[in-house]
Amino acid sequence: MQVTLSETPKLGLLPKRYFLLFTAIFAILVLQSKGAWLENLSVKFIPKNNTSPVKGIPQSWVDKKGLDVLRYANFIQDLGLKNITSHDVLAPQMLSKKRIQNSLPPRYMWENIVPTLRLIDKMSTYIKAEVHFVAIYRTPYFNRAMRGRSKSQLLINRGVRVQFKGVDSAVVARVARRFREAGHFSGGVGKYTKYTHIDTRGHNADW
Repeated sequence: MQVTLSETPKLGLLPKRYFLLFTAIFAILVLQSKGAWLENLSVKFIPKNNTSPVKGIPQSWVDKKGLDVLRYANFIQDLGLKNITSHDVLAPQMLSKKRIQNSLPPRYMWENIVPTLRLIDKMSTYIKAEVHFVAIYRTPYFNRAMRGRSKSQLLINRGVRVQFKGVDSAVVARVARRFREAGHFSGGVGKYTKYTHIDTRGHNADW
């Protein structure tokens, strides 16, 4: 039987609801197949909303600064550092000067400190000395109260002022520069009398 043009079945586009359904199914399959990758991505770029208690973090800090204290503490804890605790990192954010309170870094800056903390952790293992952070993140107001530099890496949560128990700051600075020469990081190293500044800004600086 001969089929005329007028009798040819019409093959129009799928109804919109079917298109959306197929798109949703495809997205689910992709998400399932890439689950591990997405989990790693969330750790790197989107801090987890974990408010579980963390050893060493006082309830008074949570009462003072809110649940972001626990979120940030869990974020630091999840880095798996050997020689640095969440308490070590958060303690400088609880300081005040002339009634001006320091604060936690905003969430979008949390990731900035990770390379610096990993570096300090390696240095601690190498030097075999405990770490004490004099300063990490500072708000602009607190930084001015402390007479800090207007373009300090502390303002973007990328630098630290650190002491290693029983080790002179000049020795710490030499070790940091040795690590930098070995390719462990690119950043700033500043020697002060009582502490050493170290950051991972991406280009080298010394003072």
